Amino acid sequence: MKKLLFVSTLILTGFFISQSQEKNAPVAEPVQLVVDSHDNVYFLHRNGLGKITSDGKYIDLKNVKGNDRKTPYTSAEVNMVIDAEDNLYVSSGNTITKYTINDKNEITRTPFLTEFYKYRQKDGPLKDAMFSSIKHMANDKEGNIYILEAYSKTQRMDTSNVNFLTDNFYLKKNKKPDQLTVIRKISVDGMVSTLKNGQGKYIILEDFVQDIIMDADNNLVYTNSTARTVEKIDLTTGKKSLLAGKPYKRATCPTYVVGDTSKAELFDPGMLAINKNGDIFYADVRAQRITKISKGKVSTVAGNGAIQPCHANIQGLAQEGHKDGKALTALFAYPKGIAFDSKGNLFIADEWNNCIRKLSSDGIVSSLNPVFKKY
Repeated sequence: MKKLLFVSTLILTGFFISQSQEKNAPVAEPVQLVVDSHDNVYFLHRNGLGKITSDGKYIDLKNVKGNDRKTPYTSAEVNMVIDAEDNLYVSSGNTITKYTINDKNEITRTPFLTEFYKYRQKDGPLKDAMFSSIKHMANDKEGNIYILEAYSKTQRMDTSNVNFLTDNFYLKKNKKPDQLTVIRKISVDGMVSTLKNGQGKYIILEDFVQDIIMDADNNLVYTNSTARTVEKIDLTTGKKSLLAGKPYKRATCPTYVVGDTSKAELFDPGMLAINKNGDIFYADVRAQRITKISKGKVSTVAGNGAIQPCHANIQGLAQEGHKDGKALTALFAYPKGIAFDSKGNLFIADEWNNCIRKLSSDGIVSSLNPVFKKY
């Protein structure tokens, strides 16, 4: 009995040490990630806002003298984008805060939305506009910010013109306005609008979007984890197009099929990035892979975890792990945010490895900080 108690104590002690080490790790559960014009990487993780410089130095921004220690916290409701002048915009709930970071890594925080905590959907000048629940953000090359926001009958939004678009795969099966989102735009001139199509009807998206990004033609590209698709929408006409995946083909037991986009099946498409050639990349969270859509083809660019059979996990899951080296032999553990630098390197927030990974332009994966595994 004493031996069993001693072994149990060792196991529990090991567990708590591991949890403590992870909490105090320089990088803890990174999720959101952006790269600035100088190839510095900024990421949101459980300990706040972190930075890895272009020469590989890690900086915990909340510990820089003079900085407010109340840096952003990575929850499901936190999003981050960066503009051409390297300002960060971080959303949480219905608010957005602008972060300006100087050469000394000192942060200036500026409220970007002034009507905090009103939880209403109201267009107009930025100083008067209101938001209810900011789900995702993206910005275009002109500096406009696009927001996916939960649609709600209770948020005093004019719903008389809501249009359920017939080319929306989800709405062909299920017309539930409480499961939808609208697209709102914060223009560089400081005006907020809720986007409508050419007929003056609100542009509606389903409620399963995992990430959004703007392509070179100012189409909004998005991933849908429930449909297992990557799609895009023309924000002028509201027309949607399928880029890859078989919408709602498999509720469970997904398969990962690469090749022609007309035949490819996606696993769990998550966060997005677009390179200089306009190729679309996404982190497949449960397949533990980085996948590319380009010129009518879907291909794996990094990751090689063995995919479990359906009876082992009906939602689909590949074996997580940590392994650097050649891209197609590398292992990840729930990759989240991804972003390119000016040299074509792709940076990856590897959440369960508590690590920022780099996929170089020549196909080599490396880790930019020590790994604290969760598995």
